[in-house]
Amino acid sequence: MKVVKSTQYYDILLSDDGKILEVVWKKTILDMLVEEYKNVLIEAYSLLFDYKPQMVLQNTKDAVYPITPEFQEWLTENITKKIFKKVGIKKIAYLMPSDFLTKLGIEMLVKKANQEAAEMPRRFFDDRQEALDWLNL
Repeated sequence: MKVVKSTQYYDILLSDDGKILEVVWKKTILDMLVEEYKNVLIEAYSLLFDYKPQMVLQNTKDAVYPITPEFQEWLTENITKKIFKKVGIKKIAYLMPSDFLTKLGIEMLVKKANQEAAEMPRRFFDDRQEALDWLNL
């Protein structure tokens, strides 16, 4: 994997074959207001249009922004439907943090996303290599 973009909020890595794009979220996202974070999400995921990967690894091991039901709706509309589906993402893996409440929020988001976009399977992982192996199946 090579770094294709690095900011104070995230690093974006692309696999050598261009099929997997990994977004590594940094702890600095926790200091942002919701509107700022939404802008950062759109900025980060808009890169999918440039690289057109088939799969995404959401690396939230170090930081996950708090996810409310309203924010879940926004993510579904603005990221899943307007970016992931248009790019043609086939699978999404989530590398999970150890914090229980954060895990719960992500699991709720993914459950809802799986219901609304079943053609784009999503799974949780505690191990990065396991996540990459699943994406490569």
